[in-house]
Amino acid sequence: MAETAVGFVLNYLTPLLTEEANLLGSVHSEVLGIKLELESIQCFLKDADKKAESEENTSHGVKFWVKQLREVSFRIEDVVDEFISYLSQHPRRQSGSFVSVYKFVGCIAKLKPRHRIATQIRILKKEVCEISERRTRYGFHTLGERSATTHTDVSWYDPRKAAIYLEEAEVVGIESQKAILSGWLLDEQQSQRTVISVVGMGDWKEDVLKKVIKKFCEGREEPIPEGIEAMDEEALTNKLREYLRQKRIMITSRKMNATDFCKISAFVYVHEMQHLPPEKARELFYKRVFKSEEESQCPADLLKLSDKIVDKCHGVPLAIVAIAGLLSTKSKTVDEWTKLHDSLSSELVDDPHLVSITKILSLSYNDLPHHLKSCFMYFGIYPEDYSIRCSRIIQQWIAEGFVEEKKNKTLEEVSSKYLTELINRSLVQVSRFHHITGKVRDCRVHDLMREVVVRKMEDSCFCHVISKNQSTFRGLITRRLSFVQTSFDILRNADQNCQVRSVLNFNTGDGILLDMSILITQTKNFKLLKLLDFEDGPLTHVHEDVGNLFHLRYLSLRNSKIEMLPRSIGKLVNLEILDLKHSLVLSYQLYLVEINEIGIIKELGKLTQLRKLGIFKLRREDGKILCECIEKMEHLETLEVTALSEDDFIDLEYMSSPPRCLRSLWLKGRLRKLPEWIMKLKNLSRIGINWSKLRDDPLEILKSQHKLVELHIEDNGYDGKKLQFEDGVFPRLKTLRLRNLSGLNSIIIEKGALSNLEQLYLGPSPHLKEVPIGICHLKTLKDLKVFEMPDEFLEGMRPEVVEHIPLRCRF
Repeated sequence: MAETAVGFVLNYLTPLLTEEANLLGSVHSEVLGIKLELESIQCFLKDADKKAESEENTSHGVKFWVKQLREVSFRIEDVVDEFISYLSQHPRRQSGSFVSVYKFVGCIAKLKPRHRIATQIRILKKEVCEISERRTRYGFHTLGERSATTHTDVSWYDPRKAAIYLEEAEVVGIESQKAILSGWLLDEQQSQRTVISVVGMGDWKEDVLKKVIKKFCEGREEPIPEGIEAMDEEALTNKLREYLRQKRIMITSRKMNATDFCKISAFVYVHEMQHLPPEKARELFYKRVFKSEEESQCPADLLKLSDKIVDKCHGVPLAIVAIAGLLSTKSKTVDEWTKLHDSLSSELVDDPHLVSITKILSLSYNDLPHHLKSCFMYFGIYPEDYSIRCSRIIQQWIAEGFVEEKKNKTLEEVSSKYLTELINRSLVQVSRFHHITGKVRDCRVHDLMREVVVRKMEDSCFCHVISKNQSTFRGLITRRLSFVQTSFDILRNADQNCQVRSVLNFNTGDGILLDMSILITQTKNFKLLKLLDFEDGPLTHVHEDVGNLFHLRYLSLRNSKIEMLPRSIGKLVNLEILDLKHSLVLSYQLYLVEINEIGIIKELGKLTQLRKLGIFKLRREDGKILCECIEKMEHLETLEVTALSEDDFIDLEYMSSPPRCLRSLWLKGRLRKLPEWIMKLKNLSRIGINWSKLRDDPLEILKSQHKLVELHIEDNGYDGKKLQFEDGVFPRLKTLRLRNLSGLNSIIIEKGALSNLEQLYLGPSPHLKEVPIGICHLKTLKDLKVFEMPDEFLEGMRPEVVEHIPLRCRF
């Protein structure tokens, strides 16, 4: 993880160097020197991290070197943030301006912290140079070069090898999957080259092409091609193609896209391995634990414990076999099994059989690029068996600075791709899909993989999890704190050099009362906080001094007991995410605060860095001031506005210059017509209109939005009789939902309209008795869902009308 820490700091230093005018004297050259040294060190860090993690390295020299580098990276980050915070509070005066004697004395006083920061930078430069020189002692001579110590390999038990020698009768739960694969392999109708990919948890081998070629040669009793070790990827691919003509090959991988390179010239089947169902998991577990017992019966007193242990494996055969193998060597007693169940985390580190599991799973982690390592490490912050809302962890990655900017992509889009890649690598599991869109809503990691992540997380000072069993916090250096069913009181004993950047709370219920003042008042330790997440927590008030957290980017009070926000919230100029959903703030404040005073809406207007804003229970008279505030939010990407009730108006006509970055817009409340400023939005991709009771055709304003991907109109008071989608309208739209359009009696789809539509949802619309005219033009439609429509409409869904459309219908 030193590689990640240094990369993160390098990203920090680059913008700082552009502030040359604000740096004292030679400090700019010192910062540049640090950057150059770190760039040179970074070339060797991947190898260094691997060496530091290897158990056979007994000298601990590399581990110590990596530790030093990580700690100095943290300190550089601290100094940079302190300097940025200082500049925001003491902007440099323009040269040549008149300064009074008193102001001159004040300027001299302000120079002291500048000199202190400059001194710290020079000290850090010296330390980085010394660390850089020290690396030669550990064999880091050139990029990619490995020292002799890396070739030493102490053998370790690999539970995957046992599968090669299993008898067929010992294999459990693969009957249906075996039938599928056999059918593909023996399909005589398929004459072209065929590739079958089996995807699931496991490891990805290096030099896979060389190994496949060698295995082919062994099977055909042919000599291995000369010079194979020196062949590049293109030569190896061509050689393998020779062997694969008119053949089928089956490969296994944990990467969903492992066979993409084959699709150009071969027919590809992809079979995603399913975890064992509970009954099969227990069967496998019993066979391995009681293999010497007749019929593999579990004693009655161990049944509940065995179920708990099997549940921890979540149907992964590798985990079941390894843990069962360990239990088979122990006494079949409740005490012995309880001891293992309760200490499973430590057993993964100490027991040689279970250590093998962590090594196998670590291969998947080590294969990640450094930007994904930080993102994947974040899953260890959450408690065991915690189902994580995807939008939550995606926004946290962004606030932490893990997400790289990409041209023409929002940070949310890039971050979503990160999550998709982790899912495709079988490192993250999907736990819930959206019931309509089919998109991933919640995710989690396997318990055993989480144990691997937690171990790496703590070793690298990435995060420290504080549970009810921990009573001290001294001597701990960490960047993040995760509280699980314990109070913040432990922070009162924190060391003064512990610069925490993120605090996440997983205390729920009324048993533990959270005191935010401990975080705010201990400014030495928490003044550089970037992220505070109190979701679902029993927090009752926000400390007035929260506005002093200059670097705070993410503040979640979702589903908390907070009723009021302090006025200082407007000082958080770097805040990007303020999540108040399901809290009591909006339900109490937005319709009680006097707008003529400095109310909460005005304070929100100062948060110019916000990217996502949701306003609930808005009064009609608050619309003008809300528009003025939104216009100042130049970075706003998502806006959701909900009226007090379905019968209350939303008045948003006052905006002349809407945020140019706005991509997602949801309006819930009565609207006479859609605001004309929507036509000025150039990047809008998602829009939802609910309860609006529109009198005018909404398509007149929306049809200029050529980048729309999703459109949702739900309006039980719509007076319009017809919706007509003209040729060329909404060329990128993939999802269209038309719900509760009570007055609608006709939909016309011209040829060339909705040319990429995949999902169409209709109903209830009691007067729409005809199937949309022109539905036959929707060549890309995959999914048509119909809800509570008239019988005449359903009768119109005849095969001759829709036979050419590859869709699924739901009524």
